[in-house]
Amino acid sequence: MADRLGLVIDDGAAYIIDSAGGDVSVSYGTVTIEVTDGIERYKWQTTVGVTNQDWSEAILGHSGCLEFFDALFRGEKHEVVLNRNETALPGAES
Repeated sequence: MADRLGLVIDDGAAYIIDSAGGDVSVSYGTVTIEVTDGIERYKWQTTVGVTNQDWSEAILGHSGCLEFFDALFRGEKHEVVLNRNETALPGAES
């Protein structure tokens, strides 16, 4: 996924973290995230962690992403509804 996104990894920011599946090597880099529904648009930069471990899906975390939204997970419809909350976006364009 990092390759597809063109993420530049900071080689000095690699760590071993504990996960439910055991130790995982994670590297960090900066990306620009954009969320839009075609009417409202939010764009900001944040730090993300990536691993070489094979995962079938991306995981969005609270820090740097979901902290800026209130999320409603509609499991049956396989949807996530995001509503912007009052937490300030860092250096955001909106």
